[in-house]
Amino acid sequence: MANSEDAIDRLSTIGLGPKNPVPKRNVLFDVGSSSLNQAESEVTKSLDITGVIGSSTPASALPELIRSTIRLELDIDEGLKTLCRKQKITRETFMEGAYLACLKDERIRKLILKEAQAQLKKRRVGSDRRRLQKLTEKLGNSLD
Repeated sequence: MANSEDAIDRLSTIGLGPKNPVPKRNVLFDVGSSSLNQAESEVTKSLDITGVIGSSTPASALPELIRSTIRLELDIDEGLKTLCRKQKITRETFMEGAYLACLKDERIRKLILKEAQAQLKKRRVGSDRRRLQKLTEKLGNSLD
């Protein structure tokens, strides 16, 4: 930190210093101090997740995650975001939970699949309408 302060001081003496100098911060811990290491150790202890995944669980045994992009209707997307934010979960973990619930309970699976099939029909109608509208616009432009 001393080197950067020295550089700023040198630049200021020749008129090239910052126009609005940033006030100096109060540093709570010196990077090399044992109090910083002690604070890190306390934080690490409070974040102990060995009960969640087990300390002996090898990385190869953890679930493999993939990146996936999904398209949702605007209202559904906003509702899902709100629900997940209130429940303090992610949209991905909600979907995983819904899928796992479907595997466990046939009644839930039938209900969700019925809704999904209705959504699919709705999307197909919308897609067909957009396609027809674009085709009509192209034909209208080509006749002019």
